[in-house]
Amino acid sequence: MGSRGGQANEAGSSYRAGVATLIAVLGLVGRPILALEYASNQSPNLFEFETTDPLDDIAMTDTDGSRAFFQCKRTCGRDAALRSALHQIITHTQTVGFDDRLIIASADFIGAIRELPTALRKRRNGGVLTSRERNAITAIREELSQQDCQETERVLDTLYAWRVDAADTVSPEYEPAAAWMSTILASNVQADSALAVIRTLVHRLAASAGTCTVIESWEALFAGGITLKPDLAGAPAQQLEAHKRRIEEYRKLLAANQGIVRTPIKCSVPELNVTGLINTIQALVDDEDAKSRSTSTLLNITRRLRRFILHAGPGAGKTTTIEQLAAHYSATPDTPVPIIVRLRKLARKAEFPTDISMRVLLSCADHAEAEQVYDSIRALGDLGKVIFILDGLDECRTSVHDVLSGLRRLTTGPMREAGVIVTTRPSVLDQARQLDLPTVSLSEPKSPRSIPLQLIGKIAQDRPSDGRAEWVRQKTISFDQVLERSRDISGVPLLSMIVAILVAGSDNSEATSSAADVLERAVRTGVDEHERRRTNGELIPYDNGLLTAPRLFDAYVSIGRALAISQPLSLADSTRSVAETFMQAWGIPPRDAEELASASVVFWDETMSIFVANSSGIVEARSQQFVELADALWVASASSDDRDAWITNALRDASMIDTVLLALSKSTELADAALTAENYCERAVLWVARYGSENSLPATTLERCLSLLHSNAEEKHRTQRYEEVDWDSLDRDASVALRDGPQWQFVLAAARLRCPAKLRALRNSILSLAEYPDEKIIADAFARVTDASVDNRSMTEEDLDAFVSALSLPLPQHGEPFTEETRRGSIFHLVSGEPLLTGRVELVGSALSFISNFTSEIAQLMEPYASFASFSSGLEIRILSTLRAAGYPVQQNHTIPPLHRKLVEAPDGRRWGVHEIEAIGRVTDKSVNLRPSELWWATEIFDLIDAMDLGKASYQEMTRELWTAEISDDLTRLTRLYCVALDADPARVRAIVEKAKAGGDDELQELISIGYISMPPPYQRSAILAPDSADQLQDEILYLMSSPSNFIARATCRIIWNIKSQVLSEKLLSMMKSDEAPHRYLTSIIAFQTSITPDRMLRQISEMKDPEFIHHAARISSTVDTEGHMSTTRYLWASDDLTIRILSGAPESEDHTAIYWSCDRCWNQNKIPEEDCQHCPKGFLPDRTSRSKTHNRV
Repeated sequence: MGSRGGQANEAGSSYRAGVATLIAVLGLVGRPILALEYASNQSPNLFEFETTDPLDDIAMTDTDGSRAFFQCKRTCGRDAALRSALHQIITHTQTVGFDDRLIIASADFIGAIRELPTALRKRRNGGVLTSRERNAITAIREELSQQDCQETERVLDTLYAWRVDAADTVSPEYEPAAAWMSTILASNVQADSALAVIRTLVHRLAASAGTCTVIESWEALFAGGITLKPDLAGAPAQQLEAHKRRIEEYRKLLAANQGIVRTPIKCSVPELNVTGLINTIQALVDDEDAKSRSTSTLLNITRRLRRFILHAGPGAGKTTTIEQLAAHYSATPDTPVPIIVRLRKLARKAEFPTDISMRVLLSCADHAEAEQVYDSIRALGDLGKVIFILDGLDECRTSVHDVLSGLRRLTTGPMREAGVIVTTRPSVLDQARQLDLPTVSLSEPKSPRSIPLQLIGKIAQDRPSDGRAEWVRQKTISFDQVLERSRDISGVPLLSMIVAILVAGSDNSEATSSAADVLERAVRTGVDEHERRRTNGELIPYDNGLLTAPRLFDAYVSIGRALAISQPLSLADSTRSVAETFMQAWGIPPRDAEELASASVVFWDETMSIFVANSSGIVEARSQQFVELADALWVASASSDDRDAWITNALRDASMIDTVLLALSKSTELADAALTAENYCERAVLWVARYGSENSLPATTLERCLSLLHSNAEEKHRTQRYEEVDWDSLDRDASVALRDGPQWQFVLAAARLRCPAKLRALRNSILSLAEYPDEKIIADAFARVTDASVDNRSMTEEDLDAFVSALSLPLPQHGEPFTEETRRGSIFHLVSGEPLLTGRVELVGSALSFISNFTSEIAQLMEPYASFASFSSGLEIRILSTLRAAGYPVQQNHTIPPLHRKLVEAPDGRRWGVHEIEAIGRVTDKSVNLRPSELWWATEIFDLIDAMDLGKASYQEMTRELWTAEISDDLTRLTRLYCVALDADPARVRAIVEKAKAGGDDELQELISIGYISMPPPYQRSAILAPDSADQLQDEILYLMSSPSNFIARATCRIIWNIKSQVLSEKLLSMMKSDEAPHRYLTSIIAFQTSITPDRMLRQISEMKDPEFIHHAARISSTVDTEGHMSTTRYLWASDDLTIRILSGAPESEDHTAIYWSCDRCWNQNKIPEEDCQHCPKGFLPDRTSRSKTHNRV
């Protein structure tokens, strides 16, 4: 390829930009460049500046894909510039070919080639040339004389000359351009402004050798405040405007749900509007590739991961969560457009995986407009601005595999640029992992009482104002009593809401024992309320008195059963199902049965809102749990043949576990049917045992269950020993399976089964089958706690000994996968976020209610489990409150308040410039080209510039340290540490930084205007490493803490603030002792903060020979322990040094026993009577009123 030529004689960027402006305008209005002989259906679609092609000024692509290349010259005559342009044309034809239009554009063709534009056009079209036109053709042939004749003629066929005067706004061509532009504008007066916007855009692109599409030109008009007329059949810009309007209308539709909490049952209960609801929804990222488990708001996680699987148990609020997520994004500009798809509809429509296409998927969306909206987003050219929320994978039942196969094809194909969230229950989570997406667990509400109590307050508004407050107080007490008695309900939002409704409508706080009871009571309460109103004559007598409470309840079971068999269900099918029930069970004639069935469906839709019919006539359940309850109620009264068939079908589908557990609560006879099933025996016995761990089963059923557990445990053995395993080659699931072995689940199930005394010998024989001694200890402890619960007694002394033995085993470990020598004497692989043995944390929770004889040994062992209580709802509070109630003071974790933000904020508010942030580019050498689809998802720049404390660091401070010390490597390592803390992709950040570098320091704001950032976020979480991240990052942390830059050390402290690592803390102490810590105060405070035994660490710092460290220890002590709980605090209070006593907050009454005071400037000792240091001019004796000032000065 030839080099670029002709630049020396070109008119410059102004004329070239003018030509590009006209091209952009023609593209917006959909008009061809007639002077270049384009057809009416060909209009510019994209243009590029300074390409790598030989003819390089402007390259244009039309709507039909054809290409044209321009060389722009303000004046063009037969001179060196023309020869240079022709040379470039020849080079282009030789390297690219003759398929493109090659164009010389000029405001004025002069001399021999004055008539070149018309001459070339007539020559191609067979016209008669004038003498001047012949002279122009002759001049070109002479300039091409060195080429052979055939090639010369082909060049003349390809060459175009365009006389266009567009150098500035007063040029002749601008007037028709303004006229064209006015045809698509809402107001003609904006025509000149619109041209100015396009010209500004083009000038910027010309300066940076950029590209521009019609869409980008249209976006520039929108950003410039230009209003266009929307028209799907109009010019390209008008079509884009119409697509934008369609998306905006769709956003408004979804945004209307923002903050709305719909009650699970209607019963005259008002809708609740909770401000900021989406910000309270949190989730836990738990991915095998993640550095650690971290809880954050779902909004942050969605932005971070972009594509993931969201899983939660029944009634956890998945539906509310996705509706709020969609409403938030719809109400927030520059965010992805959410499309909610119900997968149960997709399963019904697609018989085979190949049936699942984008059109079929979109036809299952919540709103009919979704398909047109998707088309509009595609028309706007950025499918990355869509987020698909695929809800209810578990509801696909036996079609889960086919649906996953189809979704996998879509997510790696048409949906590869879009965001994707798949929701499911944990029962099919293993199958969902086929999508190769990270998994995220929906967290339980931090305040499970908050929304239910708001609902009680909302219901109270309909009561007389006199006595309303007392009524709310009484109902709140009743609500708390129910939740206290039923802890498994408090963490489930659906059940908590129902309990609130039941409590608000009842005069008593009837105890609730299970989820099934709560759901059934909710259904029966609605039916009873309807019966009361019907009896009182408050309802229209449309049922002639025949629609009684029992029949309504049968209708509920019938609709729910039909939905369980096949979802979605049409309104006609649901009515037909209920009518058949009425005819068979009640002997009602067909016509009457059909009328009653229609009224029943309306009742469960409009009155109760449990089975809701949408505008398309499809009946859907407000919550899948209501379907499962109906299915459980149906099978509980079914014939033995139907029951056996139901059990067989349920055991075949792993997602049916919740329905089976509900059914067992209605009829324990189902347990016998499950245990005698021919297939899926292991699943059956584990499900029955799980139910039996919380509920009582008949003795015969228990005996059969124990026998099956025994036979399974006896048959299962590890096929591979730990010593033979290459743990690094295993994924998380394989590691867990190998760690626990195939036998442990049966042993643990037997240990937790509620057995009467006569069956415990059989149960204990199963426990003895455990392969390792520590497993036997764990199982024995569980069995003893369970026995105490069954016998309704406290734990005996022997039980307590077994319990203490179990807790004395090493605590579960967390963090990056690593190997260590375990209590078994073997190298063992621990996986992030997994307890060492299943059920360890739950063992503590199970034992709390049955320990009557607390000892200090038990208290000491139980308290650490509070820090692992995130695995169990409310367990941390239960552990600590039980210990306090038993009379044992709970040692609170004394944590230092975070380093003050002023330490890292710039006094002038200036953020990083490009010179400082170039360090990010050195984090990785990987080159990444960001696509337009990443405009919203590329959020690492948020975390690394706009949101982090580091991003607000003092420009002056950093500049000074860059000059006085070589810290470029430190800065790079610090940035890498931030990337780890934020799970950010350094390569993507580097690409964005490269964009910023092109414009210099002042162009960082350009990151927003070019779309890589929508807007600086007002609130973002700080960049802080997870508590378990220390081991793999120790060397980096120690290196940064030894940096000569105070800024680097301070920023490192902020990042590692949550880490707890005794090894790291001890190494920091060694740095201080060996005088390798340039920032002594920061190193002291972070060594204390990261220590697992902070009191002991502070004591070691306070006993160092260097008096500066003793001063730092005193300041730390006064910050975290004003009451003197720590032994180190009391040690410092008794110091002979009065300064240390004052700094550590010692009582003033003991000051007279001090012997001397030390200066905090020169560290020398002074006699007590002296108030000014006798060794330096700035030191003075601190007094108690200035202690805080002295502390802050550091």
